[in-house]
Amino acid sequence: MIEHIGLWLIIAMSANMWALTYVLQSDASLTVRAIWVIVLLIPVMGFLVWFLLGPRARSV
Repeated sequence: MIEHIGLWLIIAMSANMWALTYVLQSDASLTVRAIWVIVLLIPVMGFLVWFLLGPRARSV
């Protein structure tokens, strides 16, 4: 099971990078592109914030 998590992570990150590239190269207005970039980056930023500021293990 654990082996498949790495594969899914690679697939998800690849899809995210493709989507970012596609959005940034589109002919949409700057505002629309900026909104889509934010939407695509929220999960990544959320994980980083949780990792840095989230709950810590208790000392025993």
